Amino acid sequence: MSKQQLTQNTEGPLHNVRISPNGEFVLYTSPGASISLITTVNLTTGASYQLNGGPQAKNYFPEWSPDSSLIAYSATDIVDNQYVSLIQTDSRVGGQQKTWAVSTCFSTPLSWSPDGNRLAYLSGCNKQEQATEIWIIDIRNPNNPIKIVEARWTTAHRWSPRVHDVHPYGLYLNQVYKVSFHYPRSWHKVTEERFEGADGFFQISAISSEEGIYEVCRAEAFHMLKPYGANPQIFPAFIQAQEACFIFPSEDQPVEMRNQAALIVKYPAPVVIQGNTYSYFILWADQNHLISLGKTLTFI
Repeated sequence: MSKQQLTQNTEGPLHNVRISPNGEFVLYTSPGASISLITTVNLTTGASYQLNGGPQAKNYFPEWSPDSSLIAYSATDIVDNQYVSLIQTDSRVGGQQKTWAVSTCFSTPLSWSPDGNRLAYLSGCNKQEQATEIWIIDIRNPNNPIKIVEARWTTAHRWSPRVHDVHPYGLYLNQVYKVSFHYPRSWHKVTEERFEGADGFFQISAISSEEGIYEVCRAEAFHMLKPYGANPQIFPAFIQAQEACFIFPSEDQPVEMRNQAALIVKYPAPVVIQGNTYSYFILWADQNHLISLGKTLTFI
């Protein structure tokens, strides 16, 4: 089994390692208990991001939201000479920190509801730091946290799973381009080759070229119109045992491109479309969905 080193951490051990539900990111805390900082790593690009965290640099129990967009954690602070825990969230790359509630404990485990709308946490700690309460905060209406349990000693909590959960993904199948993959069911069809939703999009096409994968990917990434910005990144890959590459935009990408990224894959055998022969399949999508779409790509 092949291995790939993701971090270059030299400041202490890694703790609380968690893969995001969509498999695109990993998080960990480091270096220890007295100082605990949260770092995330993009598993495709290797880019790492350190979250700001709480004012005391004591950030514990990080948990991914069900849609992999947010991280909730317990951030220790001192108020009126007493330890409290700030119930906070941040995006997976930082910069969107929010405080939703305050627990009277030094720290508290957190858990997301299956729909990602609510957070459960412990509170009601006495001098021995024993929690006696379970609270829930609805991040859609954060002004009214609700205490749901009060007991002598509470140590953990967990949400029950959804009993009747509609599968959130639909199957896209295109006989002309000989591909299929899963996409968010909430997206609607614009054309046979393009679907869009409030949070993203995809579009497919094919490339006719006798060049190798490296040259084809560079030609797309550094097109004269700069659809991916001036300095896009290209990452080689294999999809369905075929040579492929991911193209991710640089920060100066035009806004009207809607965070467009691309996946190019060599067809197992050239495909004829309307009398023309194509050697490569290309999938354009917003960069937040490109990897998850590509993971389910199958040639038919």
